[in-house]
Amino acid sequence: MKSAVGITVLVAELSCEPIRVEMCLGLSYNATSFPNIWLSIPDQQVAAEVLQDYLTLKDLPCYPYLRLLICGLFVPKCTPDGGVLQPCRSVCLAAEQRCQQSLSLLGVPWPLNCNILPDATSPRECCPSADMEPLPFLVVVFLSLTEESVQIEDNKIPSLCAGHPGIPGAPGNHGNQGLPGRDGRDGHDGAAGLPGEKGEVGHPGPAGPTGERGSPGIHGLPGEKGAPGECAVAPRSAFSAKRSESRSPPLADQPVVFDLVQINEQGHYDGNTGKFLCEIPGLYYFAVHATVYRMSLQFDLMKNGKSVASFFQFYGNWPKPTSLSGGALVRLEPEDEVWVQVGVGDYLGFYSSVKTDSTFTGFLVYSYWQNSPVFA
Repeated sequence: MKSAVGITVLVAELSCEPIRVEMCLGLSYNATSFPNIWLSIPDQQVAAEVLQDYLTLKDLPCYPYLRLLICGLFVPKCTPDGGVLQPCRSVCLAAEQRCQQSLSLLGVPWPLNCNILPDATSPRECCPSADMEPLPFLVVVFLSLTEESVQIEDNKIPSLCAGHPGIPGAPGNHGNQGLPGRDGRDGHDGAAGLPGEKGEVGHPGPAGPTGERGSPGIHGLPGEKGAPGECAVAPRSAFSAKRSESRSPPLADQPVVFDLVQINEQGHYDGNTGKFLCEIPGLYYFAVHATVYRMSLQFDLMKNGKSVASFFQFYGNWPKPTSLSGGALVRLEPEDEVWVQVGVGDYLGFYSSVKTDSTFTGFLVYSYWQNSPVFA
């Protein structure tokens, strides 16, 4: 075994031999060496049998780049001193860039992590290809910055040892029937025929247009005065409450209790349970303002046990509290309940003190009193 910068070159017991695998003829090199220790292939005959599966991909536009990579792995280049070279990472990246989308359309995922190949340009360290167009510089820089390097263990390539590309799928179903063709050109007019017999009398035609409006008639006598009616009052429902000063977070998966009631004239909010009970059908708006401190906060606006809206604030160990506010319009019917509930985990950061409040507010925007039995 010989070592070089960024690669381990395996020295084969046998000397270089001419390439006889049909798929790999005509490359920038014409000599190889077996056995292939990377993929446990004993000789070129076995390599040729394995590569028969890859010939099913030769109709892909990116096949020339895929061929350079596959041959570099299965039939590696032999060096004058009897060693073999892996393909350079740039060869793999070029094949991946051009073939990944085409392979995914065939249901074949890209099989190789290119980072396991040596990132070098010297022909002494890895096998480049003079037939390959260079990968755009910006793509190489981007991939090198975003992907972590993976060490090669015993010069094996795990992602290729798992199997070979599958055979082509069955032909697809016949397509739908096409649209009808255009009508042909009209023929020449024929000679005029003899007059036909007189037909029966037709049905009456539609009524004619309405005539002009006549002059107004004489005003009638005034009617009797009716009884006075009742003054209509629009239904109302509103409340606002806040949490009392507390150093401990609320319990998860239970209503958050806003026990200090500020406004609740109709009594639709219960400061002991933290729940709003609907008595007037209509569209309501609910708003929650939370002071966040000591930990992150995630809470849901719940209707009858189901989340209507969810809000989250990350707490980054700041020296002072931050805030999280959210609201939503909710349609309610009588007996519906609405409350605020925190999630599980470490997202319980509701905080209240003398100078910072956490509040829960709701009010009726408009009611459905005309169609509701409540106002019948």
